[in-house]
Amino acid sequence: MPQAPYPPPVFILAPARSCSTVTLALLAGHPDIFGFPEMLLFTQETVGEVLDSTVFTPGAPDDLVRMRIGGICRAVSEIRENSQSADALDRAYRWLRERSDWSSVRLFGHLLERVSPQVGLEKSPNTSNSTERLMRCIDGFPRARFIHLVRHPVATQRSMREHWAASHADLSTEESSLQCATSWYLSHHRIRKALAGLPADRALTVRAEELLGDPRNALGPVFAWLGLSSDDAVVQGALRTERWRFAGTGEAGGLYGGDSKFMHAPELRPLPDPGPLTFPGEWQLPERICEQMSDMARSFGYS
Repeated sequence: MPQAPYPPPVFILAPARSCSTVTLALLAGHPDIFGFPEMLLFTQETVGEVLDSTVFTPGAPDDLVRMRIGGICRAVSEIRENSQSADALDRAYRWLRERSDWSSVRLFGHLLERVSPQVGLEKSPNTSNSTERLMRCIDGFPRARFIHLVRHPVATQRSMREHWAASHADLSTEESSLQCATSWYLSHHRIRKALAGLPADRALTVRAEELLGDPRNALGPVFAWLGLSSDDAVVQGALRTERWRFAGTGEAGGLYGGDSKFMHAPELRPLPDPGPLTFPGEWQLPERICEQMSDMARSFGYS
């Protein structure tokens, strides 16, 4: 294949609520990495479809739609104008609209070329919501590298339940628990299947608890795997996650492109100990599902 005019990108693949935003902000602290906000690019085939999609349900409120496309607009305005002002964001949105027929792969390739020679790093949990989305990402960038980010299933699902409480208020406890469990298990299953067979220099599994629990020791090996410098000064600089160019909610607020909790307070915080592989009885999860999740979690190194 012809050589792309940019270094191979890196994708963080993970279900929702896996600490992927703070992980990306950590890694983006490396001077040779450009960390993109959450752009949802691979959820749709074209740029126009990404802009038109509410991601959740038809008729979603306008502010929710703006929040969801905030990441892609922030990326374009930052790269094209070195600004995320309201005017720059408006121009970025118009620029994207004028390229509605571009494929999402073409757009990301264009952005990667603009940030070269830095390595582009992207994460959007929605990518792992279907095999079609995953393969759009993987097939679109055949030289890419992938970080499979995992988090303890109980902690992840507890975070899902808290984060989605308002939007899932109509679901029973059993229905909500099953939805969270399914999201965690199937996303990891799809990621594993999609990355199966890749050599060790293209796919790396990282536990969020280890990376965020001891970043001074855990970051170095990840940077080394990426072929980048990993000395103490680089690692120390990466710990300042609030310096990520997309941290915070923008000049006027309301912009995201990542986890809203982190965006409102982007300083690095330790991740609490997730505890044992015991699913709370009040979640009312079927025993068979708990067994499947426990088996997968143990394969990731949890006990």
